Amino acid sequence: TEKHPGRHEYLFTLAENYLILGDKESALKVYDKIQKNVGNTEELAQHKQNLYLELGQIDNAIKEIESLIEESPNNASYYGLLAELYEEKGESAKALDLYKKVLELEPNNENIRFALYGYYKSKGQHEEAFKELKYAFANPEAKLETKIQVLLGYLKTESKSKQQQGEELAKLLVEAHPDDARSYTAVA
Repeated sequence: TEKHPGRHEYLFTLAENYLILGDKESALKVYDKIQKNVGNTEELAQHKQNLYLELGQIDNAIKEIESLIEESPNNASYYGLLAELYEEKGESAKALDLYKKVLELEPNNENIRFALYGYYKSKGQHEEAFKELKYAFANPEAKLETKIQVLLGYLKTESKSKQQQGEELAKLLVEAHPDDARSYTAVA
């Protein structure tokens, strides 16, 4: 890498080799060097974020995603990643604010609706959780496969008293995807 300092792919290979050897700290130093030379990129920040998480350094992982947000403040996926990190850190209020920020940028973001379902369910706020599921299921742009998986999981894990809610979700599924036979099959 010293003979060809402008060839960043060599540095990426060096970082990968350090990872193969289990030397995450050296890999991080190489990623820092690349970042210093080429600037912050999504690829670099995500590599570093993953390494920081593996090393148990969640605050550094958060800083990496925050740096991406500084450069691209309208990128909803970065806010979603940051929300997940704060949730993992146990700062659920910050996570909730970030999930809401994603919905400001992308109101039909199905992944965030499902994440909010899980968030509210974990807090015992079952009405709010179900409301998020209904938003996701009513959205025709949301992936049918994801909805079917969530519906099946919902029916398996929820009590019999929630059966009516499961039927309501199934109805929303068919209404959102009336031309797709899979929605009818899932309801059956």
